Amino acid sequence: MFANVSLSRNTIADRVCEKATDVKTQLIEKGRDFAAYSLAVDESNDTMKAMIFIRGVDSSLNVTEEIILDMKSMHETTTWKDIFDNVCRSVTDMKLPWGKPVRPTTNGAPVGGEKCGLVGKMRLKMQEDCTSELIAYRCIIHQGSLCGKVLNMEHVMSTVSQTVNFIRVKSLNHRQFRSFLQEIDSEFGDMPHHTELRWISRGKVFLLIEEICQFMDSKEKDSTVLRDEKWKCELACLPDVTHLDVLNLQLQRWDHLVTDMHDAVKAFKVKLRIWETQMHPCNLSHFPCCKAMLNHGVPKCILCRKAQLASR
Repeated sequence: MFANVSLSRNTIADRVCEKATDVKTQLIEKGRDFAAYSLAVDESNDTMKAMIFIRGVDSSLNVTEEIILDMKSMHETTTWKDIFDNVCRSVTDMKLPWGKPVRPTTNGAPVGGEKCGLVGKMRLKMQEDCTSELIAYRCIIHQGSLCGKVLNMEHVMSTVSQTVNFIRVKSLNHRQFRSFLQEIDSEFGDMPHHTELRWISRGKVFLLIEEICQFMDSKEKDSTVLRDEKWKCELACLPDVTHLDVLNLQLQRWDHLVTDMHDAVKAFKVKLRIWETQMHPCNLSHFPCCKAMLNHGVPKCILCRKAQLASR
């Protein structure tokens, strides 16, 4: 039977389009029965796209789990207005009513504003059709970003941002850096993009600091700041204050119930008290990057940051 099925590229392309149209038609039919629905909007920093997810429930309490409502390309800018226009088009195309309660979950600064952001504009749009209150949820990774800003280490973050962008923005530099890591048999094969809310790049910069310095030297770029011991001590603090990321991953698991999430948050509060107690006698067991710098004989600035972290 399968031997008679045409597998030409045109046939496959037509089948994919037919399936996509069928999925869209099914979603529109389900949307007509929604008594309430919620949206999740995720703006990607690397690919310039906005992903829109939907979850709905009908009057019989039959739940339609999270599925992709739409994916929109962001051209040139990614302001709240661009994101709002794309969300409006997606909701309209799927024939979803704005008059039903909408619970948006947002990710990123442009979408989180209460007045000028996506949430504020969705609230105004919703009020045109109904008087229900719009309840918005913020992405939990913002808490880690706020924690970092409290430490007043913008000078460290700016250097990390400039270094990562120099390596990643130009494709030639990026390819050469990856080849360089392979040549020296580095444990890591690449450097992720820098973003203000996701801290992966800062941790990778600390772990790859020697390789990055060598690469910057080969490009005749000044690496004085990157080699400065005091700067590296302060950089070590950034990856170590992201224990919240571990909690975030636990809360995002699909198979977790509300009780599991409550237990995870409760356990994290206990850990915070333990870490606070350990910080005072300079026990850095749970802060490996700071401990590594302390073991290299540069304790002064580490102890200064230790006191600041403990006070927070």
